Amino acid sequence: MKKTLLTVSLLFLLCGISYSQITNGSLLSTLLDHYTLNFQSVENAGRGFTGIGSKGSLLSSALNPASPDFEKHQIYAEYNFKSVPDNLPGFKQFQPLFSAGFGYSPVKDLHLGVLYRNDRGFRITDSYTTYNFVNHTLSFPVNYRYKYLRFGINLNVTQYHYSYKSETSTIYDEEANEYTFLPEIGIAIDPDESFSLGLVFSPKVEQDVEITGTNLSNPEHSKIFYPMRFGAGAEFRIPDENLKFLFDYRFEKLSDYKMFSTYDEATFNDRHNFHLGAEYKPEKNLTLRAGFFTMLALTSEIKNFDRVIDDEYFFTLGAGYGYRNFKFNFAYLNSAVIRITDVSHQAFNFGVIYDF
Repeated sequence: MKKTLLTVSLLFLLCGISYSQITNGSLLSTLLDHYTLNFQSVENAGRGFTGIGSKGSLLSSALNPASPDFEKHQIYAEYNFKSVPDNLPGFKQFQPLFSAGFGYSPVKDLHLGVLYRNDRGFRITDSYTTYNFVNHTLSFPVNYRYKYLRFGINLNVTQYHYSYKSETSTIYDEEANEYTFLPEIGIAIDPDESFSLGLVFSPKVEQDVEITGTNLSNPEHSKIFYPMRFGAGAEFRIPDENLKFLFDYRFEKLSDYKMFSTYDEATFNDRHNFHLGAEYKPEKNLTLRAGFFTMLALTSEIKNFDRVIDDEYFFTLGAGYGYRNFKFNFAYLNSAVIRITDVSHQAFNFGVIYDF
């Protein structure tokens, strides 16, 4: 009964936001991101999803475009799997979840790349309906190092896909596909071998969305809202011990967004999340990682929203092993250790890097 109530509450929320809401108001890109986010890359995910102030592989650009650091060429591939959230039957990941890319360094201090990222997505079904929300991102990270400074930019094109389908009738089918340019800029500084700092920023973007459907005589229009984001990170290193400690802070200005439903208008509160991580190399080819981070709820005066989606606290573990020009990485994320509500889940990330 408890599971059914949670599912019904979530479906009610989605009906208010994605069906009537998407046509009458706008949709927040971070909706339900406690589950929809895929926590890429695997190296960052294993150490508390930290890395704004660090160097890393090509996909570390997802946290800070100033981060990628490789010799000449790099091929990257990653696959993600998430469990079905506890007490939310019908709530599933949008398959497949993966990322892949190629990086090239034409000169010593310049890094270029092209990446496909499946940033977020989910599917929810009941006896009658299916909802799909997913973001596909094609990213072109560029960064340059000058002495102790690293500058980077992500040129991101994100496809927002939404679909709604009635299993008993085609009368209520809807679909939206929209492409948005979402730039990110980052900077990092490495004053000495013991620590580094990083900053990343992405502006607020609102994109028109056209919704088509068998129940619509003409296309309808709405907006997808991507909030302004800012992040800061630090990495502290103990070179003699092959040990790193990392800390990230991330801010999302959600108060710029207003949500409308049939009976309510809500302004969300700004969100602050914190990430801690550690990385240790007991030997040259082996890396061990661990961390913790918060995924705080989107809060507003709409109570049924807060009822289902609340704060989550993730513990993470990770490992990496290098063999010749390959690096194999694994990360495990769990939000059930500190459980605030009945909704929690686990995530598994697998990645391989080839440098040549």
